[in-house]
Amino acid sequence: NFMRDPEQAEARAEARDYWVKLYDGALQRVEFPSDRPRPQRRDYSARRLEIQLDPAVVANLRRVARDSGTTLFASLIGGFPTSLPALPGIADNPMRFAAPGQPLLGGKGLVGHCVNFLPLRLSTDLDGGFGTHLRGIGASVLDALEHQNFDFLSFVQEIQPNRDADWAPLVSIGVNLDPASKKMSFADLGVETGSVGRAYENLDLFLNFVETGDDVELQCTFNTALFEDGSIRRRMEEYVRLLTAAAAHPQIPPRTGELIRAGAGQELRDHV
Repeated sequence: NFMRDPEQAEARAEARDYWVKLYDGALQRVEFPSDRPRPQRRDYSARRLEIQLDPAVVANLRRVARDSGTTLFASLIGGFPTSLPALPGIADNPMRFAAPGQPLLGGKGLVGHCVNFLPLRLSTDLDGGFGTHLRGIGASVLDALEHQNFDFLSFVQEIQPNRDADWAPLVSIGVNLDPASKKMSFADLGVETGSVGRAYENLDLFLNFVETGDDVELQCTFNTALFEDGSIRRRMEEYVRLLTAAAAHPQIPPRTGELIRAGAGQELRDHV
């Protein structure tokens, strides 16, 4: 195991101290509002909802990210904690972030599923404008990537959280960005790439943003024991509307009702 190599001991110890200090006293069980009571034992059944983002919205998100000195990924996931400020503690709890592990091994030439799951914390100041909020999100992502020598499994083993049969340890929501892939060519054969939604998921919600050129697709895999299809579609559409409004009005504080009136809608907050 590369991360447990003696040469990595110092970096691993530094990463361990970072994660433990980051969540010192801040972890609590926070449930994303569901349509049905949580089963006593976890049910992993899942379905995937797909929503294509408007290219103009994606362009605005890229622009706001560039102006804030961060990335499209920060823009896409940054809207999530702003969409649920009425739910105490959810912005302070970790989200599972899939970080590529190849850079730890010297570059992109390694072929393999080298992914580190990291407990990304997205809390930030929601009283500044969305652009200010994104700078905090971008800093959180960079800090997480710099300290991935101590991965999520090691973090869980370190802090020894209470275990429940109905609950995944520490996290219930995951986020990921699939960057644009190169088009495949097979002589005269036309090829389109895609993915098949998972029928099982170990988290309540998994938000995967797939980048294809100038377009981005939101793929939300959700636990069907907890959520109705229509409810998840409504929540994700409201999330996209919030992103649309935030990208168009980055100076408006995400916490305020003004941003909602600017285009995000009231339905999600009413439901929460």
